[in-house]
Amino acid sequence: MKTRESSLASDSKVKNFIIYCINKKIIFMHPFTVLFWKKKLLFLGIFLINFPAILWGAESDMLRVICHVAMPWVIGNQVVEPLIYVDNQNNFIPCLAESYQIYDTYMDVYLRKNVVFQDGTCFDASSVIMNWDAYQRTASPYFTIDMRMGVKNIEAMSPYHLKIQFKDNGLTGLILVYLRSFYIYSKGYFKHSKGIYPPGNQGNMLKAGPWGTGPYILRQLSEETGTAILEKNPSYWQEDRPGINTVIMYGAKKYDTIAAHHLMKQGQADIFDAVMPSMIHIMAQSSDIHMAVKRPLSCFNSVFNMRKPNSPLRDIRIRKALNLLIDRRTLLKYISHQTARMTPFIFPLFDKEENLQPYPYEPENAKELLRAAGYDTNHSLSITIGYFASEKKMAYAIGAMLEEGGVRAHFQEYRSRYEFYKHFIKQGRGPEKPMENEIWDINIMHSGIYTNSVATHFGENFVSRGGYRWILPDPKADEMFFLAAKQKNLKMTEQSLKEMEKYLYHQYYMMPIYIRPTIIAVHKRVAGSPLSASGYLLNLKEIRFNGTP
Repeated sequence: MKTRESSLASDSKVKNFIIYCINKKIIFMHPFTVLFWKKKLLFLGIFLINFPAILWGAESDMLRVICHVAMPWVIGNQVVEPLIYVDNQNNFIPCLAESYQIYDTYMDVYLRKNVVFQDGTCFDASSVIMNWDAYQRTASPYFTIDMRMGVKNIEAMSPYHLKIQFKDNGLTGLILVYLRSFYIYSKGYFKHSKGIYPPGNQGNMLKAGPWGTGPYILRQLSEETGTAILEKNPSYWQEDRPGINTVIMYGAKKYDTIAAHHLMKQGQADIFDAVMPSMIHIMAQSSDIHMAVKRPLSCFNSVFNMRKPNSPLRDIRIRKALNLLIDRRTLLKYISHQTARMTPFIFPLFDKEENLQPYPYEPENAKELLRAAGYDTNHSLSITIGYFASEKKMAYAIGAMLEEGGVRAHFQEYRSRYEFYKHFIKQGRGPEKPMENEIWDINIMHSGIYTNSVATHFGENFVSRGGYRWILPDPKADEMFFLAAKQKNLKMTEQSLKEMEKYLYHQYYMMPIYIRPTIIAVHKRVAGSPLSASGYLLNLKEIRFNGTP
């Protein structure tokens, strides 16, 4: 009879063999088929014998994740870590910093001791200085999380004590946002990257390697197949984390939304992080699936491309009319299936005392505004709506409401997230593809908070330097943002941004719809684990199989 120890040893050999095969491109795994890139009958025999225990078996010790929401960032957050992180309640907490104290002109940061990088080198103040030097020279984040906007210098006071000096008149109200997004990489990483700090905003992983101090080591990453394999970091500084030894992650390129729903229903995946509201009741019919609803401050909006030459959206009457043609409560009921929360603009409606309310549904007033702007039945306004494929229902619902008001709606569908971002986000795009050259007038966008502060929404969307900016430069919006960002702390900054929101709201600079939740499907064997950090990113180190300590 096979003992538990021998069975575990066998499973481990099988797991290592499969990982080896994937890394060597001998096989490509799929839950239903196996495509062999080399004719190896021996491999075929071993694989078929062990197939039930490899990936989809109930006793597997691998976590099987289908990740559609910012997969490179999710991976990066498992591999590298910042000085300050956020917990599963979205509170800022120390990470590689053990503690910190903020003063008017500087802050003291005390680092954790006995932390090592995944390549075995020690983490201390010199590691942070090395990253800061590379960051100053080469980093290219969105400006709302650019440390250089608020930090003058970082000085090592001792091996585990840093003094971060603030810039005079800098954006120091965002210091926690900066440090949340300042990931610390190993010396080996900078040798690999030739001294260049990684691109992006959240530890974006472009290549496998022992690059950080995080709970998992990235062993394999295939952009071609949308697959990643992470293994537990045996030297991680939190002794009881992570809770699972191996994670296999699949992105949208590997499994689309329909396939992901099917795999969850069949018990062939443990987590899917982007359940559509329309699928909740279907998924909930399975006793093996648990639904987790997280409520980040992420906004679901239709945005106006005012930068398009001669755009009618530059006329505030047109922007107001389009907003008054949208019946948001109908969208809330039939598109979000009552899972979302209403929002006037960016901040959610916390209570009835808020001054701002969602734009009302007033089609007759909208038609009057259109006529005043020169549009009627003989000369109708024509609008092109851009949308990612998964937002088709929303796009066509908005289009139908606009057409009821006499506006002609056309549609532009983006089949992949990469294509969508290519037509929307300025960041990383050259001058040959500016926003001004796009054909869309309205684009449906889900704007997630990747820093745990709504400040990034305001800065990136409405300030002249913003990476998502679709409005024309507005000096007053710029002034209000920088005034808010120079407050003494983040709480004061966000309070000041409420004044900016009132201004933007009365300019009708976008078409806010609602704040939709992150809906995560979870297999019962990991149900009960904390699942989310920073509102929508999966926090894999907290996940463990039920019954494990």
